[in-house]
Amino acid sequence: MVNEIYPKNKEYFKKLILFAQRIIQICKENKIIPIVYGSFMIFYYTKNSIKVNDIDFYIPEKSFKNISKSLKKENINFNWDVEWRTIIIEHDGFKIELDSLEKNFKFWQSGKNSFIDLDFYGNKIRALSLNSLKKNYKNAFLKSDSPQNYKRKYELLKNIK
Repeated sequence: MVNEIYPKNKEYFKKLILFAQRIIQICKENKIIPIVYGSFMIFYYTKNSIKVNDIDFYIPEKSFKNISKSLKKENINFNWDVEWRTIIIEHDGFKIELDSLEKNFKFWQSGKNSFIDLDFYGNKIRALSLNSLKKNYKNAFLKSDSPQNYKRKYELLKNIK
């Protein structure tokens, strides 16, 4: 279980996790198990005291319509960016991104070692494995128009075994 370890922005992070749990619950009500990745997982694997300003999840893109209906019903503000194939959810200064699994998880072959099960502060969800996260950031900095941020994150991960 991920608890008792916090990033640099501990107080903000605690509130962000509460909001993330609400979004996870909405996903589960729609029979979706989100896959956490991004800076939260960098923090998880490195235990590095970085800031975690948002939580990123992959979900199947076919579920975007149902998720958006549920978010509207809960009066949670969001933006469905069709071009980037993501739903950006913002509430009380907190941000959660629900990104298309199909669009963003295409850089490597999916397999049994691509994911891990994670107890995310009391919620059982999936997460990118360390190797998948490394590949994710390596590909992002190699293919991005602004690679510096991705490269920094990849550098934090690349030497972890």
